[in-house]
Amino acid sequence: GVCISIDSKLISSDTGGDVWLGAMCLQRFLEANQEMVAGMRVLELGSGTGFLSMSTHLLGASLSVSTDVEAMVPLIHRNFAENSSLMRKHRIDFVGAGDAGERPGELTCCVCDWFDVGRSRQLPAAVAAHLVNGPFDLILASDVFYESGETVLAFLTVLMHVRAPRVLICQSFRDAPSVEAEFFAAAKDKGFTVRMISHDECSPDRKALHRMSVDIWQLEPPPVNSTVPMTHL
Repeated sequence: GVCISIDSKLISSDTGGDVWLGAMCLQRFLEANQEMVAGMRVLELGSGTGFLSMSTHLLGASLSVSTDVEAMVPLIHRNFAENSSLMRKHRIDFVGAGDAGERPGELTCCVCDWFDVGRSRQLPAAVAAHLVNGPFDLILASDVFYESGETVLAFLTVLMHVRAPRVLICQSFRDAPSVEAEFFAAAKDKGFTVRMISHDECSPDRKALHRMSVDIWQLEPPPVNSTVPMTHL
């Protein structure tokens, strides 16, 4: 299985140095719904240890991009390196123009600071470079709502710039309900459709998630031709 290193210093300073319950629950959900991942181009925001991105790679994603602030990236790289043998063994079915058979999915990591995106109104070059070959199909985030105000709006700004057709957010940290409410209200205001799916039939752990107060939401962005004022985010 996947071996994960954690960092107690990062846990105390930025919470991202451990694998939290939200990431594990979202991984379980994706394992039960592999069609959401297989062959897809996946972007994870606030990756922390990189656990969820490695999981999507093993579930057959054609591209898994793990992102976080600069301080977290060395830990993600370390976990990628410690699991490199397992990752290299994994290959996905691929059929494309003039190409058929199997080849490895791509697993990579780069910096994506939401506040930088909010200030510059553009994605980091390393993230934008992946869009040259096509859009992301799926964005993942888990346990990212701790602080209100600027953090919530910065996260939403990234979603607006990437515009993946599906966003999955899992939240096990429930001590900040006002933060969740603020984000989903802002997302709906910008045209996203929001639906809680953790209690649906597609969620095999729905009873356990309910007992643990863990929820998973699916967001879909507004149509491409809609006019959403980015300057108001």
